[in-house]
Amino acid sequence: MRLLAIIIALTGLIYAPVVNLGFVSDDNGLIVNATTGVASHTVLSVFHQDLWHFQDSQSGYYRPLMMLSLLFDSAVFGDWAGGYHLHSLAWHLLVVFLLGRLLGSVFDPTRGAIAAAVYAVHPLVTESVCFISARNDSMALAFGFLAVLLASPRNSGSTRLVAGTVCACASLLAKENGLIVLLLLPLIDWAEERTERGWHRHAALAIGAFCALFVRQIVGPGLHHAPPLDAAQLVSESKLAVVGTMIAKIPWPVPLTDSLHIAYLNPVNLPALAAAALFVFYTAVFGGRWGRVGLVFFCAAIVPGVIAVASRFLIGERYLVMPLIGLIISFAAVCPASKRLPWALVLMTPLAAVSHERIRDWTSDLTLAESAYTQHQTPYTAAWYGHELAATQRISEALPLLNEATAGHPPTCAFAAEWIHAERVVNGPKAAIEAAQTVWERRCAPGPGVRGAWAQALLESGDVSGADALLTPRPATCDRSLATAMVTLHSLLNDVDEAQRCAEEAGIPPEQLWAEVEALSDRSRRAASN
Repeated sequence: MRLLAIIIALTGLIYAPVVNLGFVSDDNGLIVNATTGVASHTVLSVFHQDLWHFQDSQSGYYRPLMMLSLLFDSAVFGDWAGGYHLHSLAWHLLVVFLLGRLLGSVFDPTRGAIAAAVYAVHPLVTESVCFISARNDSMALAFGFLAVLLASPRNSGSTRLVAGTVCACASLLAKENGLIVLLLLPLIDWAEERTERGWHRHAALAIGAFCALFVRQIVGPGLHHAPPLDAAQLVSESKLAVVGTMIAKIPWPVPLTDSLHIAYLNPVNLPALAAAALFVFYTAVFGGRWGRVGLVFFCAAIVPGVIAVASRFLIGERYLVMPLIGLIISFAAVCPASKRLPWALVLMTPLAAVSHERIRDWTSDLTLAESAYTQHQTPYTAAWYGHELAATQRISEALPLLNEATAGHPPTCAFAAEWIHAERVVNGPKAAIEAAQTVWERRCAPGPGVRGAWAQALLESGDVSGADALLTPRPATCDRSLATAMVTLHSLLNDVDEAQRCAEEAGIPPEQLWAEVEALSDRSRRAASN
């Protein structure tokens, strides 16, 4: 226990800088935004809704307990991001403690503590600690480990089993792959060759899992509500590269980024993959049943990770946290029982240093995007970094990155419209029109907002007929990306009724929209007269 307490204290010191981090990425939609963020929710509403219920297409993720934890943070910390991060760190430290206790109970306390230390400082875990919206990984693990600890003794009483049932339910309501953690109980029984299985213990956890599914079906969005697998075909076509990259990142987590897009994967790191294969072979042969338990858990845990990749196109670090637990169990199985084993903590110093250095990347969206581009220069990370630079008014720096994004193979077209807009702001409408033509040649014209940005450049250059041709046939509805160009064009053509209709459909505050329209109309008239 003393060694485990020291490890927890050191982990807290390593991650102490999280108090200085801000809100990033998904945090903006789930926490910060006044309309969609946690402040707009109630305790009851989080149990009824998809995690991303406010998007056009819902995510298929149901995480009510994580949203409850964010409601708590909102009530206690308000808009202070540091408080949210300290709460996430507390969950991480709880997982380290419970993992140490669980493995200490089946091996010995020293080996359990050393194995927990590997998890505590492994660089792949930093995303779950530093990214508030990824807190659900730690929550699912904590509740799952606690459920297994409560139900593990063969003579577990009714009070322990009821508590285990509640924790099992909570694990799945924090994140769906909490179900994988509950598999540890039958695996423990198999590893210890228990003749009296005590099926009531397994029934307790099964009831907890069933209760979570019942809540999802009756109160939540339903059991058939699943993530859309938009990248399934791409994963299928490159499945060996995807799975090989995921496995290789556990022993060698480079590039250390949450934005490893599967369309731009580097060749699999063969030395790291060979090291992982050697470790698997060694633990399978010399780790006994416990070594194989870890490998079975690893194989089961990597499946939800592959599904998440097929949903989001990205190999996120947090998708490897649960498979990492499986290999840590196998690692504990082959660790020698020695009084000198605590000195192995010294060997973890490089892992701790990398994790500590990684924390600063999560300071803001800009630092996160910069780190992603530095670690893995691809059209995807170039587009993201360029977008964040433009958002902070560093538009000149964003231009080459946004150009690079559309020049890739395949191109990343998500922010092609921003490149056109940035060229118009920095170099004028002629440069923007040239950029738009390049976007067309690179087959990024269908990208979001490209048509509207191109039309604005044409209007600003005085080419009203060109903008009219580009916007013909007229779109069925005037969305935000087209509104300024469409309303300006209709105004210049004296089609007042269409201009008014488009303005009403746009969903942009009228004062803002008409100010933009008036400014663009004036520039268009001046350019035409010259």
